Amino acid sequence: MAPERVARLKAIAARTWTRTLDDRAGASRDERKRKERSSAQPLPATEHLLADKPEHLIERPAAERLEEGNRWGFRVKTPEHLYNRGELYNLAVARGTLSEEERYKINEHMIQTIMMLEALPLPRHLRKVPEIAGGHMRRWTAPVIRSGSSATR
Repeated sequence: MAPERVARLKAIAARTWTRTLDDRAGASRDERKRKERSSAQPLPATEHLLADKPEHLIERPAAERLEEGNRWGFRVKTPEHLYNRGELYNLAVARGTLSEEERYKINEHMIQTIMMLEALPLPRHLRKVPEIAGGHMRRWTAPVIRSGSSATR
């Protein structure tokens, strides 16, 4: 999104409205748990039309991080959060239509495909299957570099 459009979006987001109902009522268990990170506002509450709130951030479990020097040789920047559902954050994507987290999710699909297929005892004539299967989406995503391979996904 162009900078002047982001400025317009922020101007729209700065508008306020008055919420008269508890925003925790009817929320799912997970959403309610995320909302508990901050204290409930007394009603009526004035809110911005669009906002990035703490409950919009969904933490990435440590086990889901692809560490530097992993045994598969993948080098990819892992976003801090599993999901960021912030309204301004998602509406103001600078390039393309995917957020950093969404783009990583697509790359992660390729990485997981290769990791699973490489774990199989494939015969010699099928050794390239993990590389071929994992690279089927390489045009649509940010590059994922794999050490020791000439292929860039």
